[in-house]
Amino acid sequence: MASVEIREARKAFGAVEILHGVNVSIEDGQFVVLVGPSGCGKSTLLRMIAGLENITGGEIIIGNRVVNNLPPKARDVAMVFQNYALYPHMTVAANMAFSMKLRKAPQQEIDARVKRAAEILGLGPLLERFPRQLSGGQRQRVAMGRAIVREPQVFLFDEPLSNLDAKLRGHMRAELALLHERLGKTTVYVTHDQVEAMTLAKRIVIFDKGRIQQVGTPGDVFEAPANVFVAAFIGTPTMNLLQARLVQHELRGEGFVLAAPEWLLQTAAADGRALTVGFRPQAVRLSAQGALRLRVAVCEYLGTESQLVGTLGDSGLRLTATVPGDAHGLLHSELGFDVPPDRLHVFDAGSGQALRPGSDF
Repeated sequence: MASVEIREARKAFGAVEILHGVNVSIEDGQFVVLVGPSGCGKSTLLRMIAGLENITGGEIIIGNRVVNNLPPKARDVAMVFQNYALYPHMTVAANMAFSMKLRKAPQQEIDARVKRAAEILGLGPLLERFPRQLSGGQRQRVAMGRAIVREPQVFLFDEPLSNLDAKLRGHMRAELALLHERLGKTTVYVTHDQVEAMTLAKRIVIFDKGRIQQVGTPGDVFEAPANVFVAAFIGTPTMNLLQARLVQHELRGEGFVLAAPEWLLQTAAADGRALTVGFRPQAVRLSAQGALRLRVAVCEYLGTESQLVGTLGDSGLRLTATVPGDAHGLLHSELGFDVPPDRLHVFDAGSGQALRPGSDF
């Protein structure tokens, strides 16, 4: 196993810079997820770690070696791709053994490693089948088995579940988590799906436009987003974000007034400042006497809870609220609600950066 250190990594295609000085430290044995919208640079960074893309500037260190100029085969990493990349004319066993055959490893060692990987992934009965005879989930397990057989220092996953249906993705997420627990290998996993990121990662690295927006545990990025981008990207359904100003102990905006958090009231420089106020749909507290009004236009029933989507009074601002059970009876009604001050997130409207107790305005 090995740690991975990325220092001031830059990538440009001609005059277009894709990554702008990225710094990430991944500890030995850690499962780290790189997440962000399509085109943000996360897959480019993964390919740079693998040696499939040249680095324009900075350093990539695996273990104690700077690998910038090493070819992929010399980096001791194994990559699992989105499209499986299996050889259609080879059996499952032959696909899994292929990299070791290229290295001219002894047949006894190849057989032992293939057998072990097949046992880990439940592929034993499928070893003599061809890829065309497998389901999507089975093909992805074969791709993972091929990586395990190599026994690399680092596993790299590039959106490996994106071609699977929702039910199978959930199953494969659990398998990946169990695989990491069993092998304990350093793992770097790329996805645009924040549910995958939140459920798989020990640490999440959130990208946007080639820059890191926040690094932290799933709890960190959900409970304390560093900026408006992270607040809007992490969480399902997305956080409600409203423009406001602090005026006499209250956060006031178009069509609403909210009680301000105590720590914000103690910051004199905040008074009158343009702010963005956020709250999770789960933080909404329905109350007939609530100071805010939600006009419900859509009710999405999800079994144990419902998502109410509507507008904030006459403002036309869209809001989402999560309520327990089947709430179809509330469709087209107007509901009162409040948000406890301690459930509010406050951001500077100009920079988008989060404001917290002790923030320097």
